[in-house]
Amino acid sequence: MQMTLQDGTQNGSVIVTEDQTAGRGQRGNGWESEPGANLTFSIALKPEIIHLSEQFYLSMVIALGIYKVLKQYIPQDELQLKWPNDILVGKKKICGILIENVIKQGRMEWSVIGIGLNVNQIEFELGRAISLAMICGQPFDKQEILRLILQSIEQEYTNLAMGRQQALKTDYLNALYGYEQVCSYKDLNGKVIEGEIVDVEDQGPLVLKVNGKLQRYQFKEIKFLSLEE
Repeated sequence: MQMTLQDGTQNGSVIVTEDQTAGRGQRGNGWESEPGANLTFSIALKPEIIHLSEQFYLSMVIALGIYKVLKQYIPQDELQLKWPNDILVGKKKICGILIENVIKQGRMEWSVIGIGLNVNQIEFELGRAISLAMICGQPFDKQEILRLILQSIEQEYTNLAMGRQQALKTDYLNALYGYEQVCSYKDLNGKVIEGEIVDVEDQGPLVLKVNGKLQRYQFKEIKFLSLEE
């Protein structure tokens, strides 16, 4: 999901595609989507309320907006957020989010938020994936799901604009896979780590407690082994 900003792009523009031919996610991973079956869309946002030092709050807003809609259909104990930008049902991926920021003069000028949500696809070739239809045993109205998601994201963004960062962070952490649980990870050097997530910092680093000490990891510096078991 890529979108090039053009002159005249409006803040809050939503671009929906029915057939995605080159979807990608974090770490350059592919995103498989059957034409017409799922929701694949991008949001162009001018996040003037977010300081560069707190840029991960945008990820929280988007993830929580989608998560709170999916909670209406999926048991809460099965639905989890995965740092930095995936949504899981059990150990299977139902939604991927990719946020690309345009930064000028130390400020976030634009953000392009690509979202892929598995809605009605019932067979997947790539990895562990799952859809709403597979979980609930019925097809869904994609436009209605999209409407609910955009409404929910707008509400979370409003919460951020009103200074409710702590409430957003609390909601995000409580929904986060591995939060305050000992799980297995692998770092860039191939070392296996047993640790528990204790925080996600405002700029995005994941904070693990390993052998009683806090260790911070940037995007792509750590892999969730416990999700591959």
